[in-house]
Amino acid sequence: MLKLAMTAVGEVLAQDRTRHRAELEHEVAKLRAEFLADRLEQECVAKLQAVPPAKIA
Repeated sequence: MLKLAMTAVGEVLAQDRTRHRAELEHEVAKLRAEFLADRLEQECVAKLQAVPPAKIA
């Protein structure tokens, strides 16, 4: 009986770790996307600022 209970507890903990890992991986993916978007925006702004005003007008 104790072994069955310990097995059940182990399975619940494993599922919890799996869910937590998936949540962390999702959060990391969101942060990477935000970082890449920010970097792309900075690069675009830098390129636009490098264009002489005469070419824009």
